[in-house]
Amino acid sequence: MKQYLLITVLFSLALSAHAASLNLVTPNLTVSQGIPFTVSVVLDPQGQNINATDGSLSFPADELELQNVYETDSVISLWMIGPRQTASGTIAWSGIAPGGFGGILGANETDLTPGRIFSAVFKPLQTGTVRIGFAHAAVLLGDGQGTPAVLSTHALNITIGQPDRAAASSANIVAADKNLPEPFNISLGRDPSIENGKWFAVWSTQDKGTGVAAYDIFESKTQMDNIPETDWRPATSPYVLNDQSLMSYVYVRAMDFAGNARVAVLAPENTAALWPNIICLSAIIIAIGGLALWLIRKKGR
Repeated sequence: MKQYLLITVLFSLALSAHAASLNLVTPNLTVSQGIPFTVSVVLDPQGQNINATDGSLSFPADELELQNVYETDSVISLWMIGPRQTASGTIAWSGIAPGGFGGILGANETDLTPGRIFSAVFKPLQTGTVRIGFAHAAVLLGDGQGTPAVLSTHALNITIGQPDRAAASSANIVAADKNLPEPFNISLGRDPSIENGKWFAVWSTQDKGTGVAAYDIFESKTQMDNIPETDWRPATSPYVLNDQSLMSYVYVRAMDFAGNARVAVLAPENTAALWPNIICLSAIIIAIGGLALWLIRKKGR
């Protein structure tokens, strides 16, 4: 019996040594009531090649108000379900890392570090201790078969104290920030080592107030002044374009933590994209001209 227990313990230790992990990371475990804080979901492959992940994060909705979820610099580039609140107190996600994710190369170019899947911003509604954890989580290996990887998850206990004046001052800075991120341009690039030489867009900007929180992108065959919120897609630079013919307008939106946004646009590189608009406009002009001529002749009779 003792030998059996020893084998079981050793087997469990061997599995945990190679188990991928999903962790919750936040700058401080003690926050102030009413002052938003950020929690990031971080994936540590532990030497494995992870191809996909899905799961749900749970939090007490009566004690924490979810204010924002963003995917800037996520290791997941193809979302089946982008991280969002699907029910009260639940954030769900499902996505793929094409080619797999084995870690981010560290500064010494030898160590691999964990990567962020997404971040969520919460506002504490009352004092006390709250628990944020995983209701469900899974990761799949990039072995061509989608084999479930051994996974460990770790919850987070946050202590919420009385409102702090210094923290409130910081929150007031966010509320008072009415300035847009700095103007920026979008450029095109292509490199044989990136996505088999596909065209990609690159950009960068700064925000002197609260900082850039996220980027979104939208591609359209026609020029648009007002883009529906549902058409924006989270993006990071460089971004591989969906329209490899370069016949679309590319819009990039930079948003700061105060909710201010600036949009940059790149006109189609391939001017053939303009012909449908020109043809359509010409047809309208011809139709209006024909109608006007018909009315003039009819009046002359």
